Amino acid sequence: SSGINAEYGALPHFVCEMCRFLAALFLALSLFLAALQLLALSLCQSSSVDWIPIEGDIRIPWDLNTTPIQIKQSSEATGSFFGFDMYGNRAWWGAVVVRFEDEMARYYITDCTFEFTDLPVQPEGLQANPERIWTFSKTAESLTVSCNGVQLLEYEFSESEDSECATSSSWSGSLQDELGIRTGNINLGGYRAKPMMSD
Repeated sequence: SSGINAEYGALPHFVCEMCRFLAALFLALSLFLAALQLLALSLCQSSSVDWIPIEGDIRIPWDLNTTPIQIKQSSEATGSFFGFDMYGNRAWWGAVVVRFEDEMARYYITDCTFEFTDLPVQPEGLQANPERIWTFSKTAESLTVSCNGVQLLEYEFSESEDSECATSSSWSGSLQDELGIRTGNINLGGYRAKPMMSD
């Protein structure tokens, strides 16, 4: 009977060990599946992100400090423009505008530039090929503008001739939680967050 008792006494220990093994296996499988999901999400974001249509002037929840925005342009004409107003806690505090004049692309930043200024690097094929994707990103120190993967402008707020630009809490880090996209005589195909692996 002692042998039977020993055999049955070892059974709970065996069951416990098996439960631990299965729990560890389940945890490993869960982590593996989570990693696969993250990889799939990353690949999807890097390959294509759906464009959200722009119909007239719109206002959207968006924090440019954490999420660069891309805007698709499909036409232009002299005097046409597009840009966005920036809001924090429902209050307007700044704007960025790109305007096309005399086959040149120009930009304006409130409290930073006194007038529209030529982009230091011009988009390729201006007028001849209006199909382009603009990317705007912002930090507390600068605003960056790119077009079709080519950086056109990195505007350092501290280098502005307008002292308001460098000292304004608006550009240097105020709460910004909305963008108001506006257009004039130009067709925009939509907007989206910049894909994680795009230029």
